[in-house]
Amino acid sequence: GGGGGGRRTLARKFAFGRPGEGWGRPPSYVGGGIGMDAVVDCAKEEGDGGLAKLPWPYSELSELEVRFAETRRGEDGESDEEKAAGEEGEGPAAEKLPPNPYSRSILLTFAHADTYRSDLTSYRTLTDSGDVNSLALFVADRPYVVEAVLQLSSVFFHTGGQGRENGMELLRRALWVMECACVGGFVPAGGADGRMRLMDEGREENKAWFSALFRLMKCASIQGCVGTSLAVARYVLSLDPLRDPMGILLTLDYFALATNRGACDRLVVDLAESDTAAAIYHRDKDGRACRCGLGDMPNWAYARALALRRLANAAEDGDEDAGDDLTARSDEALRSALRRFPSVLPLLLDKNSVDVRSRSFRSDWPSVLPHFERAAATTITNDIGKAEESREEAARKVATRAAGEHIVRIFVERSHKLWGADDVVQWMYGCSAAVAGAAATSAVAAGGEDKGEGDSAAAAA
Repeated sequence: GGGGGGRRTLARKFAFGRPGEGWGRPPSYVGGGIGMDAVVDCAKEEGDGGLAKLPWPYSELSELEVRFAETRRGEDGESDEEKAAGEEGEGPAAEKLPPNPYSRSILLTFAHADTYRSDLTSYRTLTDSGDVNSLALFVADRPYVVEAVLQLSSVFFHTGGQGRENGMELLRRALWVMECACVGGFVPAGGADGRMRLMDEGREENKAWFSALFRLMKCASIQGCVGTSLAVARYVLSLDPLRDPMGILLTLDYFALATNRGACDRLVVDLAESDTAAAIYHRDKDGRACRCGLGDMPNWAYARALALRRLANAAEDGDEDAGDDLTARSDEALRSALRRFPSVLPLLLDKNSVDVRSRSFRSDWPSVLPHFERAAATTITNDIGKAEESREEAARKVATRAAGEHIVRIFVERSHKLWGADDVVQWMYGCSAAVAGAAATSAVAAGGEDKGEGDSAAAAA
């Protein structure tokens, strides 16, 4: 019984560190603590019965991918012949549904015993008083109620100084208590069988696990341990890669690039160019489904370009042809990001204190930047103008624009130092001058009035 459990604890390798001295083994589910259950094991269900029990969008991923693929083909200008072929069952629209990559996944959840739920109710009653001393006494008496431990950890982190060390110790303890309850193969992500382990952050029992991991990711980043932050971020994302409840995709690109490792640069490229590895699915109250791939997020568009450039620089020392190909891809990726998200460039330059007023033989920012400032303003004006057809559509576009601007601010604040090196700034100038020059030339060819911009931007390019 208890002795055997203790020996197994000492022999077990914990992903988040060994238990501290005197912690003792937390109670199991049977003993009134935390356990873990499989909500759905798709491999044990007949046919697609397991998939149907998974949360949306995992349950309908194959159908959603086909639907969004058809939408993209329509936006790209599918020909009448292709549409007709699809209607007759001969084209892309009538393709057989692709296999669902989550058909053998396992949906897991933490489970609270009755005793634990009773302690949790007492803790929530205590938090209403706001008395920190009472919280500390509660944690001392019930050190395995992870929600209380995490709350006290947060209090210590806010005090600063020695309190940060105490907060980190409590965070490690909360993670250890929950890790003891995990089934084999759940930590780290993926078991030996290669099956995906999913977890729904929306369930009350799972919130503490996601919260603790997110806090660990932040703390590691503050301490300069970006490799640890990257590992934790990848694990958290793997638990729910199609909904990303913790917003991991807003910072994962930064953690990967900040490690300055070729393998992490390749990770950024592979993720950004994959249609299925990660994306954000959302369903409105009226049932309308939306999908945001990594290529639609400004941070990933720019991160992919920078990662390709780094890979190109590394390849030039070996395979020259491969280096040239990667260089061309990185230039096109940055030009594409500049065209799609023009507001990012002025913000990056300002954050890195780049002199954009002077002119030199190497750069002439005054002739290039006005194009991107106008492009950002024009995009907003066009969105508002098109949205006049419907109030609902107008509200949706305004919300989308606000979300995009928020992502841009996070990206610039988090990643600007990666774009501050002289060679990177010069690369940005070359690509931005090419984009501005091409846009000005197209405007002049179409009878645009801003020929002055066309001449100066073309000269800069």
